[in-house]
Amino acid sequence: MRNGLSKVPNGLRRGHGAPRLRGLLRHFGATVSGGNAVRHGGLDHTPVCDSILMTRLRIGTVAKIKDDAKASLIHALKTEELFVKPVKEDFCVGNSRGLDLVNLSQRLDTQLAAMHKAITSQKESSEKKIAALEKEITAQKAASTEAITRQKDQKELSKKKIAALEKEITAQKAASTEAITRQKESSENLFAALEKEITAQKAASASLDKRIDRQKAVQEFTDTRQEERLQFLINSSGSYKKMRDRFISTYKRDHMRNATKADRKKISEGNLSVHGGDAVVDASLYSGPEARRKDPRVFTHLYGISPKKMKRIKHEKTIHLLNTHAAVLASNYMTGSKRFCHLFRVFVETFEKSNYDEKYLDDGINTDVTRAFWLFVDCLKTEVKRSRTVRGS
Repeated sequence: MRNGLSKVPNGLRRGHGAPRLRGLLRHFGATVSGGNAVRHGGLDHTPVCDSILMTRLRIGTVAKIKDDAKASLIHALKTEELFVKPVKEDFCVGNSRGLDLVNLSQRLDTQLAAMHKAITSQKESSEKKIAALEKEITAQKAASTEAITRQKDQKELSKKKIAALEKEITAQKAASTEAITRQKESSENLFAALEKEITAQKAASASLDKRIDRQKAVQEFTDTRQEERLQFLINSSGSYKKMRDRFISTYKRDHMRNATKADRKKISEGNLSVHGGDAVVDASLYSGPEARRKDPRVFTHLYGISPKKMKRIKHEKTIHLLNTHAAVLASNYMTGSKRFCHLFRVFVETFEKSNYDEKYLDDGINTDVTRAFWLFVDCLKTEVKRSRTVRGS
């Protein structure tokens, strides 16, 4: 026995080894009776096994291939050793090259099982990341709510201070009435100082009110945008898709000058929708059984990447950057400079080279993608010009 193989005796190879065959079968757990029968579990069967002989030959005409195959197989049978290999409860006989085919199915099953295991592991990893992101969003929302509550408390405290100061002024005016002649000048100075302090307190309160209003607006905008996105994902709202259809078709009409009749119809259907970029939803217009658009080149022109690749991006700040670029390109009152377009291309190319690694803004991270991101964000202040003249129609 060598590596699970048994060499076939020379007598068997020449056809003169029936007794030896019985002994070989007994070696693999079978018994021989009646000269030509192999007994397994009390049942008689004609002794049968698989015989695989494999060789190689040069390619030629059909007739020559057949002749060469016969000669090559006869030569292999005469010159090469034959081996017997157990295969589960059966066995197979052949030369070493032919026996390589016996376990081919088993090897393929092993490889498929390994691939399935790897896919399952990747799926579990993705689900954990999604859960972590949802937890982070919840924490940020709670922190914003707490900050608004603290600002409200500060406003109430300021109001109480103002009321106390006004009460103090009233009391001082009443006390100063009897000595108004003697202390007129000093009293007037004191009143002026107190009134100035009241004005400053009122100004501080107004500033605090403004900050609170801004914080509320940001919170309401964030909640509204997330609610809209959630409703879209749950209900697949057709009206919002019409709005996104209109956005892309309007860009084709006003900037690429190649809008079709279908594009004009989509613009008409979405006239009640707002302007702006939304890469996540726009990408959904190009996929699925209800895909509405067949012009992915326009999407790539707006957002820098294809609709198919957009499905990989989950990072909120990256999505906002792509939306900003699309909004400037499609705007009738904003124009991006050549440097604006160049820095956006640099970011997209660097992001693609990193295999869309979305950790580039994590604490302590400073990669090429990080630098490209901030260069583009900083250029928005100087490289995007607003115009009073509206472009397009």
